[in-house]
Amino acid sequence: MPVDRDSVLALAPELSLVPTDDGRWTLAFALAKEFTDETRLGTSRYELAGNLFVAHFLTLAEEDGVVVDANAPAGPLTSEKYGDVSKTYAAPSSAAAAGGGTPREAEFRRTSYGAAFIALVKPSGAGGVVL
Repeated sequence: MPVDRDSVLALAPELSLVPTDDGRWTLAFALAKEFTDETRLGTSRYELAGNLFVAHFLTLAEEDGVVVDANAPAGPLTSEKYGDVSKTYAAPSSAAAAGGGTPREAEFRRTSYGAAFIALVKPSGAGGVVL
């Protein structure tokens, strides 16, 4: 299974609603390449991990209405403001990784695709991804 839109849609058919020309597809594939390493994971695990990563990223982007800004500050989102309307969230604590692991792993666990991604890459001990 190559790392491509068709393979992602085979895993996550609901993402067919994300337009093909939406820049989030391009960004998700670029990030997937950065988060995985074919040499360390092996081709089949690398391809599945890449597709799971893209499905995770796009699922969160769709749920959160995210427009990715490379210049945005790093760290968890704690508030949003649109005009006169604002929304505030509790900042995750070190217990954010309630499922175990790091806060980044907790972020991956927000979707079934992200959880599967962690399950696939973490046991390899291959260092294919830094979570």
